[in-house]
Amino acid sequence: MADTFMQTMKNHNVAQAYSLFSTRAQQATPISALQGLQDYQSGALFENYQSLNVTHWRDGWSFFGGAASPFGVTADIAGDILYTNGKKRSFSADFELGNFQWGLDSIHFGGTLSDGISPTGAIGRAEPFLAEFRPHG
Repeated sequence: MADTFMQTMKNHNVAQAYSLFSTRAQQATPISALQGLQDYQSGALFENYQSLNVTHWRDGWSFFGGAASPFGVTADIAGDILYTNGKKRSFSADFELGNFQWGLDSIHFGGTLSDGISPTGAIGRAEPFLAEFRPHG
């Protein structure tokens, strides 16, 4: 699902990428957050996207969910985003199972590419947008 998110954002399909988020995460995060991420430096986070290298996977159960965090069956992954130009950056993603379907809860980007693009932060969960691109107002 994280790979699908990256592919759809690379293809400028923000609505499809947004549909990958769980219902609860969509209620907490407006689609404009993803559009802003797509617009940042002409989609530099997604341009040249090749694949994900997942180095960590864990599933679990959350008893303390609510409007800002998942409740029930959860999973998280972490690893590297690989780009066709040889660059990479770290990522992690959290998922929740709701209505018998997995959905993204949040996706986090880390690291700095050598070309100076360095947005870090998260989309989803309690952080509705990347820290550097938090909507005003």
